[in-house]
Amino acid sequence: GYDHIALLHIGKKVSWLFVTLCSFTTYALSHNIGGSVFSGAVIRYRAYGTRGLSGQDVGVLVAICWITFVLSTILVSGLVLVFEPEIIDRFSGVPHHGLAIAAGVAMLLLVAAYVFG
Repeated sequence: GYDHIALLHIGKKVSWLFVTLCSFTTYALSHNIGGSVFSGAVIRYRAYGTRGLSGQDVGVLVAICWITFVLSTILVSGLVLVFEPEIIDRFSGVPHHGLAIAAGVAMLLLVAAYVFG
């Protein structure tokens, strides 16, 4: 998914099957090797280089994958804080539901600003 979004942004056409296999392999290897951003970038460079992507293209692809992951994490965290603010009680002895909701709304606004701005 992330690789496909990044390739659409870059404007490079790579077959769906290759992107799927490359993405799966990259995530499987990079998370097992460690340093997933760096090891994943090396694996993607080797794979997508065979399809005509330059080092700069692969760098942009890795950055977009990372940004997409971070935004999705912020989105889910914001939704959890807005709809289940009592989850904060696990980490603090004092209920901070209003603060949790405010933080969740701020996270959702950040994602909305990126998506619509």
